[in-house]
Parts: sequence; structure tokens; C-alpha cells
Amino acid sequence: MIRVAFLSIGLLLLAACAGSDHSTRAASPSAADSGLGALDPNNLVVTSGEIKRVSATRFETSSGALRAQLKGPGPDVAELRFRFRGPTEDDVPLSSGEIRRQIGLKLRAQDGCNVIYAMWHIEPTRGLSISVKSNPDQHESSVCGDAGYKFLEPRDEHEVQDIEADSEHTLRAGISGKDLQVYADGKLSWVGELPEAAFGFDGPAGVRTDNGIFDMEFRVGDAARP
Repeated sequence: MIRVAFLSIGLLLLAACAGSDHSTRAASPSAADSGLGALDPNNLVVTSGEIKRVSATRFETSSGALRAQLKGPGPDVAELRFRFRGPTEDDVPLSSGEIRRQIGLKLRAQDGCNVIYAMWHIEPTRGLSISVKSNPDQHESSVCGDAGYKFLEPRDEHEVQDIEADSEHTLRAGISGKDLQVYADGKLSWVGELPEAAFGFDGPAGVRTDNGIFDMEFRVGDAARP
């Protein structure tokens, strides 16, 4: 009887531990589904550079400057799950003349002159850079160039990992009221208020890369938090 009692207690303890472990895993950002839907790359309109569809939801680019966005209306939040493969063979300077390696999300992308950017710099600078580009009377990048940028200061910010070759990362950005919330690798890393200019235009979400080879998956949804 004693042996049976100890066995029963042992089984109960194992079941409790297993349940606890399952709950912990379910709460983990890496294990939990983000609730965002992965898109077919064919739903993207590429306005600069090229993409290659490699699966039902993944695509890659080796263009020095990639600009792409959704065909339909903009969602409240967008996410990139990506792997950085390394630098492009030929670097393409930005409109300012700077050579920068980066990847990021576009929100409310009316056109190349009116858009919100949540960028993750790789080099020469590193970390997150959030900006609003607003040129109400201009709608072609060839016309507005690098004019109209306002780089935003966060109300709260946390350090993010450096992006190294062959590393995998997740970048998410979403608008909640007047705030922009940016998550890097599942952690809230940047929160700040958007200026009024950011609400003077509207458009779809999209992706931007400069001078990097990436393969990625683009996801969209309605909730700003994971």
C-alpha cells in the first residue's frame, strides 16, 4: 500500500510539473503564435528592386534598394521575420549619399514621400531608427529625395541585438492611438508618440531594405502587441 501511495504521489507531481512547463512554453514569444497572418509575396507591389518568391510565404532579395508594399489598405501592425545573409555585392547610396545597411517596415505608406519608417540599422550605425517622412505636396521619391524626414525620439527605449550575418530576427511595428510601438525579437524596444504629420497621409504597410541580402516573411494583423 505504501509503495502504491508513493507511486500515485509521484505521478501527480510529474503531471503538475508537465502542466507548469507547458504553460511556460505557451507564454513564450518564441512558442506562441503572434496572431499575425503570413502573406503570399505575390501580394506585394515592388516599386524598387526585386524579390524572389521561395515558398508560399517567404521571399528573398539581393537588391541594393528594395521598396515594396501591400496592394490593399494598410493594417494596424506589420511584422518581418528575416534572416540577414550578408551585404550586397554593390552598395547603393541613400538619397543623402550615405551608404547604410538596414532593414525595416513601412506603415501608412502613401508613397515614397509620405511614410512612417521603423528601421533596424546594421551598419555603419546600429539599432532602431524611427522616422516620419512627410511631404504633403510631393509624391515621387525622385522629387522629394531625402526631404521631409523627422527622426523621432522615444518615450521608452531598450537596447536591441546587433544584426550579424546569418542571424535571424523579428521586427514588428504597430500604431496604437498616437503611439508607435516597435518590437525587436519579441521584446518591446521602442515606444513614442507620432507627430501630427504622420496622420496627414495613409496607405498600406510594406518593407524596405538597403544594401543587404535577406530572406524574409511579411506578416500583418490588427493588434499592436504580440
